[in-house]
Amino acid sequence: RSAFTFTLFFTFSGAYHALEKVNEEKKSGFITPQHIISDNKSPDIKTILKIIDTSFTNISSVIMNDTLYWQVFTPHSIVYINSDKNTLLINGDEQYAAYLSYQFSLNNQKSITGREQIVKFGGEYGFINKRLPVWKISYDINDRERYYIETSSGYLAAYVQDKDLWEGLTFAYLHKHHFMDWGGKLLRDFSTMFWALIQIALITTGIILYIRRWRREKDMKPNG
Repeated sequence: RSAFTFTLFFTFSGAYHALEKVNEEKKSGFITPQHIISDNKSPDIKTILKIIDTSFTNISSVIMNDTLYWQVFTPHSIVYINSDKNTLLINGDEQYAAYLSYQFSLNNQKSITGREQIVKFGGEYGFINKRLPVWKISYDINDRERYYIETSSGYLAAYVQDKDLWEGLTFAYLHKHHFMDWGGKLLRDFSTMFWALIQIALITTGIILYIRRWRREKDMKPNG
């Protein structure tokens, strides 16, 4: 009975996951195109150092709401400086993440319900998404869609709706045995492998029994 239950759950979760992958539209990998026209502008390093009052590791340029900003990477954060006014944009990285979400979604800005910086994997944004840190921009439309955006590259790391949670939880708990997380990764992996071996044993036994039955029925048929 346990083997039958595992087979049912394993097959259902695997099929559900595969079906969602076949039917889903591309939900990540987008990069918002930035058309920056050069007009001999270049960052003034001395001015930038005075504004941020710390060292930086890299500097780039981005367009946000038709304005050119210097995107400055400091050891602890990303800051944005208006290239015309040489002023620091307050909460610039959060604002840029929201701006990119508009480009990806074409949603109204008033539809945003949450902005959160994600610095570690967990929940619906797992290690499979690979990129950190990212900003989670949540909307109250389209099945409460969420955009996970890496501002350092302008990359859409993940797109999630409420309906995706059921598929993700089903695959994680019924297929990958995350219901055994209380015992640690080693016990969870052992459980997965053990029941996978049980499946192989059941399949092998079924094939052997089928061949024996086929041979027995063949031998029972009259010749000629």
